[in-house]
Amino acid sequence: MTSIDLKTKLIEIINEIEDVEFLEAIKTILDTKSVNHYALSDKQKESIEVGRQQIKNGDFLKNDEVFSELKEWIKKK
Repeated sequence: MTSIDLKTKLIEIINEIEDVEFLEAIKTILDTKSVNHYALSDKQKESIEVGRQQIKNGDFLKNDEVFSELKEWIKKK
């Protein structure tokens, strides 16, 4: 079944539903898939900004560097 077929089938099923609470539940599920639906706290926004600034300043490690340090740390344990 293609995505178009599935969408068409879902629309047909939803059009037959009269239960408002059930339809609201479906809407809630669909709302969670919307783009930009993330509500961040001020602390989270601040942490993101700190991270971005660290990247601009070159204050970060590449993945291979992290893995290398992790391997060395595990050897010491």
